[in-house]
Amino acid sequence: MDDHVSLVAITVGSLLVPGLCACSSTPAPSGDAGPARAALQFDSSWSDDGFALVPDGDPAAAAAVASRAVPVVGQEGTPQEPYPNMYRRAGVSLGAALYGNFDTTIRIDSGSLIGATLDMEDFLGLDDSNFIGRLDAFYSFSPRHRVDFSVYDIKREGSRTIFEDIQVGNVVIPAGEVDTSLETLIVKAAYRYNFVADARTAIGASLGLHTMGIDLALESPAFEVSESFRATAPLPVIGLHGEYALSERWKLLGSMELFQIDLGFAQGFVGDNRLAIEHDLFDHVGWGLALNGFSLDAEIEDSPLTADLEYAYQGVLLYLRAYL
Repeated sequence: MDDHVSLVAITVGSLLVPGLCACSSTPAPSGDAGPARAALQFDSSWSDDGFALVPDGDPAAAAAVASRAVPVVGQEGTPQEPYPNMYRRAGVSLGAALYGNFDTTIRIDSGSLIGATLDMEDFLGLDDSNFIGRLDAFYSFSPRHRVDFSVYDIKREGSRTIFEDIQVGNVVIPAGEVDTSLETLIVKAAYRYNFVADARTAIGASLGLHTMGIDLALESPAFEVSESFRATAPLPVIGLHGEYALSERWKLLGSMELFQIDLGFAQGFVGDNRLAIEHDLFDHVGWGLALNGFSLDAEIEDSPLTADLEYAYQGVLLYLRAYL
């Protein structure tokens, strides 16, 4: 029997990411033209700091994962250290956002009555910028499957003297001082799937709900006349996202969510884009800085009123992160 033994090739599971494992090779028999390649079956496993691919049933490799000492083989066969800031199991972010450049136009109709088209910032004096708090969280079932959650509340107020009567829903707001408030409560939930999940890069798609609660009120204090519009619109969105580890502590993230909707009670377009950079201060604490842009062009019903709303803003978000 030949003293040279070759490892038997075993079929690699569907979740294997090529080049992310520590493989070994043995010298080829003298009659072969090139080196023999070892192909092992792998199991995707969590370590204390993230995710690694280790040979199935190999206790030594599993122990190496736990100690963050598992080399990852790149596409060129060069061993690479895994990036501990990728594929966290869970995390919570709490931040302060400065949103500005608001552009809000609304028309509220009631039956056959067509309301006036109102520029909320220029005509009614709503704040053009606002500081808000924002909470974001996620939980990863595996490196490929994750759920995200976000909530934030934007409240703006304004007062302006108008020089003509305006029709708003069922009510005519007379000329004079008008007080206005607009609150938008946004709650987001999404499922993410990464179709690329290697040592430093994650790319995937998402499906979720962008639920937007709208509370608008206009009042003429002098004439004690007011009108309000309240509605909650659960808007489905689809998205793309990506993450790239610049180093073991720095990471770049981007996401885009959009949808053209027609749900009967709500129809139109919604888009939400975000670009962020994050830094790990310690093993389980970090910070991030994000740019966020949002736009909505929709018709939303709240019987007997219908609002034709165009709503957009851009902002900067600074946040602290805690994660596992």
